Amino acid sequence: MIAFWNKSPKLKQAGSSGEIISIDAHTDYLKVVRAGKLRDKIIIRQFGHKRLFSQEKTYAHFADKLRELLRECGVEEKRIKKSNMQLILSGSEVCVRVIKLPVMPKEEVAQAVKAKIKEVVSYPLEEMVFDFSILGESQERGANKFDIVFIAIQKNILFQYLDIFRAIGAEPRLVTSTCFCEWNLIKALGEEYFSLSVITISTGYTDTDISVFKEGKLIFTRNIPFGERDFIEALKHELNIAWEEAEEIKREYGLSGEISSEKYQFSSAQIQAIMEKQADILFKEIDLTSHHYYQITHGGGVDKYILLGSVTQIKGLKEFLFHRLDMPVEEISIPEEIFQAEADIQENFRKQASFYHQNLGGMLAYPGNINLVSFGQKKTKYKIPLFKFRPAPELNLTNYIIFGALSLVIIIFAFLKIQNIYYTNQIKANKVKCEQLQDRLYKALRLNRELEYLEVKKGLYAQLQGKNIFYPQIIFEIYKAIPEGKIFLEQIQISSQPGTENAVTITGLVHDPDYSATAFMLALEKSGYFEGLSLNTNPARREMTGLGFVIRGKLRNKK
Repeated sequence: MIAFWNKSPKLKQAGSSGEIISIDAHTDYLKVVRAGKLRDKIIIRQFGHKRLFSQEKTYAHFADKLRELLRECGVEEKRIKKSNMQLILSGSEVCVRVIKLPVMPKEEVAQAVKAKIKEVVSYPLEEMVFDFSILGESQERGANKFDIVFIAIQKNILFQYLDIFRAIGAEPRLVTSTCFCEWNLIKALGEEYFSLSVITISTGYTDTDISVFKEGKLIFTRNIPFGERDFIEALKHELNIAWEEAEEIKREYGLSGEISSEKYQFSSAQIQAIMEKQADILFKEIDLTSHHYYQITHGGGVDKYILLGSVTQIKGLKEFLFHRLDMPVEEISIPEEIFQAEADIQENFRKQASFYHQNLGGMLAYPGNINLVSFGQKKTKYKIPLFKFRPAPELNLTNYIIFGALSLVIIIFAFLKIQNIYYTNQIKANKVKCEQLQDRLYKALRLNRELEYLEVKKGLYAQLQGKNIFYPQIIFEIYKAIPEGKIFLEQIQISSQPGTENAVTITGLVHDPDYSATAFMLALEKSGYFEGLSLNTNPARREMTGLGFVIRGKLRNKK
C-alpha cells in the first residue's frame, strides 16, 4: 500500500461498521479492548487482560486464553468473524525504519523499499512480510526525497498469530506494531504537538519501545529488553522475597520510598535504592536515544518526554526521570473528545486506561495506515478480500463501448509492459557482452606485451650464442631489475665488432614518473654481469608512453 500519512486520525474510517476489538499481544499480558463507534467518538464497552506466561505462548494456550478473554469481554462467538479485529505486535518482533528515497513514480517505490529492507534485515526477503507508507517529501542536500516508513516481520511469526486467530474463527483486519499505536495517540493530542520534538517511552511488562517524533512524524524507534518485570526481579533477588510480594511492593510503593515498617522487615531506603537502580537503566536508554536524535538532526533538541503504558503507574518514576533528564516528563492524556467509556465501566476504565494505551492507539488507525495484512499478504491464504464479487449487470451499447475502451487500454498497457521488459533484457544482455569484450581486450593487450618481451629475449639469445656468455643468468638479471609496469625495454644490442666486443646497449621507456632509469641501471650493476654502465635520457622522446633512455656498457662473463 502506498499512502500519505495524515496528521490526524480519521475516526469514520477506523474500520468496518460494528465493533472494534483491539488485541495487544506484545507483552506477557494479553490485553483486549472492545469498543463501538458513535458518530465521531469511540465508545469503550468492555476491557480486560490475562497473564500469559512465556511457557504458555504456544498455539493451543494462546488460542484458549484469547477465546476466554473475548468471552469475558462480552464478545459472542457468532460475532467474532464479523468484528473489526486488530492485532498489535511487540517492537521486538518487527523491524520498523524510517528511510529516505529519491522522488520516483509511486509504482516504483515498492521495489526501492524492498532493496532497502534487504540492507536492513538479516533474513531473506522471501521470508519476510512488509508494508510501508510515504510520509511526505523533504529536502536533503538540495534534492527532493521521499520520507518513507516501513515495517517488516518474519512470515513464520506473523503466520503463527494469524493461525491463532483462525483457530477462534477470526480474521484480523489490522496487524500493526506498538510504535504506530503511539503515533496515532500523539496525533490525536492535537495541533500543538505537530511543532514539537517528542520522545515516547512505552514500557510494558517485558520490553520498552522508545520512539522519536518530530512535527508529528516518526523519526526512528527502538525496542529494548527492559520492562516492569526487571523492577520485580530486582526486588525479589535483592530482598530475597517471593515474586508476589515483590510485585506488590513495586505496585504499592514504587520509587516513592514511603513503605510501612510494620508490614515489611526492610527499610524504605533499601526499596528506593533498588528501584532507582533499575529506573536508572531506563534513564540511560532514554538519554542514549536523545543523543542519537541530537546527532542525526545536527543539534536538534527534545521538547517533551511522554510516558505510556502501565509504567506510568509506578510511583515516583515520572519525578525521577524529570530530575535526571531535566526536561518535562508527562503521562499521555487520553483525548476525551475521542474516547468515552460506558457509564458502568467509566470509573474503572479511568483508573486502568494507561494499561491499554496501545489498544486505544490501534483503534485510531484507518485504512491508509501501515497494515501487515493488507500489503505483505497479497499472495497468501490470509489475504483480506477488499470487495465481494456480484453478478455482472446486463450489458447495453454504452457498457460495450466502455468495456471495449477499457480492454484496449489494458492491451496497450500490457504491450508496453512487455516491450519495456524486452528492451530491459536487451540492455542487460548488451552490458554483459560489453564486459566480455573488455575482458578479451585486456587479455589480448597482456598477451601482446608478453610476446614483445619474448621477442626481446629471443633476439638477445641469438646474439649471445657462441660468445661464451651465460645467457640464462643474464636474462634473469635484466628482467629481475625491471620493476613491474614501470619500465619497458625496446631493444638490447650486443656488439661483435673488433675492439668493442660484448659492448651492450639497452634502449627503453620509463612509464612511471616516480621511477627513474638510474635505479634500473644501478640494479644492473649490482648483478655483477655488467660493467662500465652509463645512462643517457632523451627528453625529446617523452611521449604518452614514457621517457626514453639508453644504457651503454659491457657484459662481464661470470660463467
